[in-house]
Amino acid sequence: MRYFALLTVFCVSTLALGWLSTSGAGAPTDSLWLKAVALSNANHGLVPGSMRMHMQEVDKHGEPKDEEKYHEVWSTLSLGEDGEVEYVMVKTIENGKDVTEEEQAKQEKEEAREKKKDGEDDEDSDSREMERYMSSPSKPKTRL
Repeated sequence: MRYFALLTVFCVSTLALGWLSTSGAGAPTDSLWLKAVALSNANHGLVPGSMRMHMQEVDKHGEPKDEEKYHEVWSTLSLGEDGEVEYVMVKTIENGKDVTEEEQAKQEKEEAREKKKDGEDDEDSDSREMERYMSSPSKPKTRL
């Protein structure tokens, strides 16, 4: 028992001393790390600008299963006033057909739903969720 207590004290003190020697002894001195931090800070507001995504189902060899079936989206990205990245869909092609207008309508509808959701008070949305649950005819049964 005495051996166990001494071993525990030794392990705890070793860990504590190791933690103290590595934790707050000052700023990091690794020059590569400092360069990486400076580069990250200098490029904080950069965004790609434009983006093109091409999606197509392929077989196990990487060859397209069907050349006519694909989804392609062209978009632009910019940094907004609030520092958030703003995404604008420029063009959408589905299986060779331009479906930009339909996709933009879907995106606007989704944004309106998100905006409405963000504008709700949390307590109100929680109480509405509880009312929906309580009035649901198929409430889960609990077993005591």
